[in-house]
Amino acid sequence: MVATDFSGQMLEHARARTTKESERIEYRQLDATREEEIVALGLQRFDAVVCHQGIMDMSEIDPLMQGIRQVLKPGGRFVFH
Repeated sequence: MVATDFSGQMLEHARARTTKESERIEYRQLDATREEEIVALGLQRFDAVVCHQGIMDMSEIDPLMQGIRQVLKPGGRFVFH
């Protein structure tokens, strides 16, 4: 699992609350409005991408959608709230 956020402080906050069961989470700071940063996570790497609240703060949604399409495995799911 990879957890991402634009804010390094938010990632540190999340990391500080990591439980023993979730020690395998990789925390990465990235700008989701930059397609190349999303793609750097790995092409066709993920079964699912979940975005919670991040979309509502974006002025440019196209780079996010393009990047997500590339990192999802065939048949992968994108869920946003």
